[in-house]
Amino acid sequence: MAAASIVVNVRTLPDALESEMYPHLTRFQRKQSETRGPALRLRCASDETVGALKKRIEDDRGYPVETLRRGGSPDGIVLGPDSATLGEVGITSMSVWEHIWEDNSENQASLQKDRTQIRDAVVDFMEDHPKVGRHGPEVTGEPGEFPEGWDAKQKKKRQEMEKAIATVREDKQRKETAEAAKATEVVTPDPPSSPKKSNTPETPETLVADPAQATEETK
Repeated sequence: MAAASIVVNVRTLPDALESEMYPHLTRFQRKQSETRGPALRLRCASDETVGALKKRIEDDRGYPVETLRRGGSPDGIVLGPDSATLGEVGITSMSVWEHIWEDNSENQASLQKDRTQIRDAVVDFMEDHPKVGRHGPEVTGEPGEFPEGWDAKQKKKRQEMEKAIATVREDKQRKETAEAAKATEVVTPDPPSSPKKSNTPETPETLVADPAQATEETK
């Protein structure tokens, strides 16, 4: 039986993860064209391996491909091992095409950094401007009465937001407390060690360094 034909849409990494013009901006604040590389549409067979697909992308882009993820996002499931076929990792011909996202460890580190930065900025803005929006508590995440007419889904979403913001605040406070404690920590030097006492009582004989010499002097 012939292997099924699959069309994969590979979203490659950008040439530069950070913006030289706006280094203070996260990827969530920049143009999408700056945070993604070109898309490659490749026709593959279901029995083609993950490693072979990486090689095809490497030939086009000119650099080694570290990781491929399914789903077209940096949070997708990693495809592997390289020896597995596309069919074995779930890439089939069931849809019009399959989305695959190129990824590497540097991009993941940058992604986590940007998420933390933007999350902290949102929380700080909410705390500084508690009345922004039509419903202050709904924007800030502060506990408050639900607006009239809210259904169970809206209330649940509001509660989840309050919980998420409270967690971020606790993590931020814990980090600041730890850094403050580390900055004020006083390092106490170890006390000097006292000379070890011998259990042998001090006698004229024990005070002589060389017992043989003491014997000669006695003679």
